[in-house]
Amino acid sequence: MEDPAWFKITNIKNIDSPALLIYTGRMKRNLQRALEISGNPALLRPHVKTSKITEVCALMMQQGITKFKAATIAECEMLAMIGAPDVLLAYQPSGPKLDRFFSLVTKYTGTSFACLTDNEATASLIAAKALGQGLVISVYIDLNIGMNRSGVKPGGAL
Repeated sequence: MEDPAWFKITNIKNIDSPALLIYTGRMKRNLQRALEISGNPALLRPHVKTSKITEVCALMMQQGITKFKAATIAECEMLAMIGAPDVLLAYQPSGPKLDRFFSLVTKYTGTSFACLTDNEATASLIAAKALGQGLVISVYIDLNIGMNRSGVKPGGAL
């Protein structure tokens, strides 16, 4: 049986507020559970928007996780800085974001970057920029599978 007081802080007077508190034991247990459920760390691609912390991502890498998903260019850079092998940007970069994305691709050559798209115009922009720089970028089509948040409907035009 789990201790119902796992979240209690015993040294509250020593904590400067506001502060980010990490329950390391709980975090490690949750990570271990995810690894047990998946049966293979290669099947996992955690979204780092929940932690945005290099130490947490490094811990995942120590457990064999090599693929990550990021919500921002800054998160992509944070992952590249700690040597994450595979980073997926969870949206389609355009305008200045596309330039920043390609800057990361050329700066952090040890990391394989990919992104999403849900339209032909953006896919063409990404392809043209990659071709112009002699790069190969993996681009995944964002499918709308019924939640209507993003993506193109299966069978629809890109």
